[in-house]
Amino acid sequence: MWRYLSVDPRVEDPDYLKKVSENKGQVLRGAFFQSLMVPAHAGFALSLYPVLRRYSDSLSLGFVGFRAIAGAFNISGVILLLLFCR
Repeated sequence: MWRYLSVDPRVEDPDYLKKVSENKGQVLRGAFFQSLMVPAHAGFALSLYPVLRRYSDSLSLGFVGFRAIAGAFNISGVILLLLFCR
């Protein structure tokens, strides 16, 4: 059941290379939508930074930093999905 929480459950199967080659369009669509999450992470962090800075400078910088890390993980996930489709 946990595999249905993935961006693309086809890459979670034991025979994922066969599933990816059979459903290349769906995997590319999943990579596209995952790439849309990168600016969402950055925009969310930058829009909340002035509000959070009023309460604590260090916590607001930590929030922006962890959102940047989440964006980097999303970019690496997109690259991996595109490599699977190759």
